[in-house]
Amino acid sequence: MSYHYAPPSDYISVPNAEFVAEVFRQCGLPYVKGKVWTTDAMYRETRDLVQKRKSEGCLAVEMELAGVQAVCDYYGLQLYDFLVTGDIVDQPEYSPEGLFEANHAWDKFDVALEIARSIG
Repeated sequence: MSYHYAPPSDYISVPNAEFVAEVFRQCGLPYVKGKVWTTDAMYRETRDLVQKRKSEGCLAVEMELAGVQAVCDYYGLQLYDFLVTGDIVDQPEYSPEGLFEANHAWDKFDVALEIARSIG
């Protein structure tokens, strides 16, 4: 994350996380809410780093959320973000199975529309 938009920190607050969780609840969609860490380099999640972040309570790793949230905070914009798990990095053997579907399935568009309707 660029420190031009937020002060240096290990974590950034995601103000609309509870709002998005409520949309999931109202729609009867399964979800897990928790900490996520952001990285700027693909496939750099070493076993030690995964264990460290898990011990801090992180459930997943991704590449955009912290930076986008920082820019939104800086400019006073609202972000309503949710993530879909595509691959699992803490298994003994890594496999990208499910990654394509997580990134390219249309079901997330339907969820985004529900969030937009709920915003008003």
